[in-house]
Amino acid sequence: MNTEELLYLIWFVQTFGGGNHRISQIISAYGSAYAAYCAVTGGEALAAEIITAYEQRAAAASSVEDSKNILGYCERKNIKLIPDHSDEYPERLKNIYNPPPLLFCRGKTEILADELSLTVVGTRHPCDYSVRVCDRLAGQLAELGFTIASGFAVGIDITAHLAAVRNGGKTVSVLGCGLDVDYPGQNVQYREEIMENGVFVSEKLPLEQGSKTSFPLRNRILSGLSLGTVVVEGSLRSGSLVTASLAVQQGKDVFCIPAADIFDSRFSGNSALIRDGAKYVASVSDITDEYCVNYSDRLARLSETERHSPFFDTMNPNADRPVYDAADISEKPAKPKPVDLSELTEEQAAVVKYLSENGETAADDIADALDCDVSQLFSVLTELELMGRISQSAGQHYSIG
Repeated sequence: MNTEELLYLIWFVQTFGGGNHRISQIISAYGSAYAAYCAVTGGEALAAEIITAYEQRAAAASSVEDSKNILGYCERKNIKLIPDHSDEYPERLKNIYNPPPLLFCRGKTEILADELSLTVVGTRHPCDYSVRVCDRLAGQLAELGFTIASGFAVGIDITAHLAAVRNGGKTVSVLGCGLDVDYPGQNVQYREEIMENGVFVSEKLPLEQGSKTSFPLRNRILSGLSLGTVVVEGSLRSGSLVTASLAVQQGKDVFCIPAADIFDSRFSGNSALIRDGAKYVASVSDITDEYCVNYSDRLARLSETERHSPFFDTMNPNADRPVYDAADISEKPAKPKPVDLSELTEEQAAVVKYLSENGETAADDIADALDCDVSQLFSVLTELELMGRISQSAGQHYSIG
């Protein structure tokens, strides 16, 4: 691998941010990261109107020495760098809009080349039904040889990852933050287990925190890596529907678990996807039948019994949840003490009251709970942040204080 090219790819990620589509555009204009770096720092790119004055200022403030330190850090911490021109770069990612120019990886990177892969997504606060379905479906798919990709979030994501590795399968964890950022904290305990037969992937620098844009951006990688995306549970405003929409744009399949209760707003996204043409999934064969022709040799283990047996029919509603779906996955934090709402507007009071009763919550989940437009909600959240009444953490999660 060309160390010089890696160094200047890191410089571009460091300067413009992982996920910024301008990186590939600028590098493509000059043929290599080093040539592009020379043109940008030498003023040629600005004169040729390849970059803007704002981007020029960002480049002037960025240091190659810092990039060298990051490269050294990756070498010491066993982080593999895979640029988009490498033979190891996932072929499917090359064909999506804004493919990451550089992937930071840790684990069994050969898994990224697996053609038989599916992405599984869903809410961070799933109901018991969704956890059991996800555990069984992801486990069956893994046993049949599918690589399971997900986003390493609490809830459905971690359920899918662990179902895969605990059934002898492989998994890909696509992060919205750097590889060495312990987020989410509840899932750190599972990293080593996933690493045994999995790989962690990010387009962010190793110690870079996630942001309100980085998590939605990583969804294009999640959908892009796989043949299709399986939505387990999601509301109309959820990130799961964003991933499903990206899959459609990328020409991928979208599969959807039927709602446990059609009147439950937590499944409103599932119902909408099925209405709009997503493939209804009642058994593992509803997925595998889509790929039996092209991957018949790898799916030969699917028996006739499995093929025609809806896994919902055999799920005991009184059965225990998987051991890893305990309080750290789908239970809300303990309720804090009541807060003063007297000086707040009606909209502000509703948000503060909800957060005080439910603890840290994602913005889209707040919007669902309060039945409000997400754009209006963000205005209220910003006002409350400025007032010091709430605070925001990575991934657009909000809490009191």
